[in-house]
Amino acid sequence: MWGMIFGQAMQGIMNMYGAHQQGKQNASMYAFQARQDEENARAVSLETSLAEDTMRKQNRKQLGELEARLAENGLSGSTFDRVFSDSASNLEQDALNLRYEGQSRWRNYKNSAAMNRYGVTMSKVNARNAMWQAGLNSAVGAMSSYAMYNAGNAAAATKGTQSLDTKQAQNIMNYQQQYAPWTR
Repeated sequence: MWGMIFGQAMQGIMNMYGAHQQGKQNASMYAFQARQDEENARAVSLETSLAEDTMRKQNRKQLGELEARLAENGLSGSTFDRVFSDSASNLEQDALNLRYEGQSRWRNYKNSAAMNRYGVTMSKVNARNAMWQAGLNSAVGAMSSYAMYNAGNAAAATKGTQSLDTKQAQNIMNYQQQYAPWTR
């Protein structure tokens, strides 16, 4: 009997330890991924900033070359202004698209890092809950083993004898027959 109870307790301790270790492993994995996402967000921010600066320098160079070609061809006035303005707008829009794409990627990495930090928190909470659950299951199993053992001993002790309720009912019937003849 005590061996079964001890076995239940040991199983519970092992289950609690396993739940704790699994939670630590999950939290560690989420924390690592959050750090990676933060690093990726920083890298994207730097890359985007450098790429935008490089693109703007190239745009200024292209606009200078365009201005020189237009002047060589004798274009001036409103035609020159329209062609030059359209080209400048298109080049600026390309630079802004590059910036917004980088900001979107940066935001996605930041959101992913936040979700992974939340995963760290939830892994710790789940590990704590799993430990409690394993401990409670172990205690219930030990009490159940003890109760089954006691039920088996009680049944063996009363085998061949009347139960207390049966004896009480028999005594009541004997009393009624002896002292209350009108109940017959």
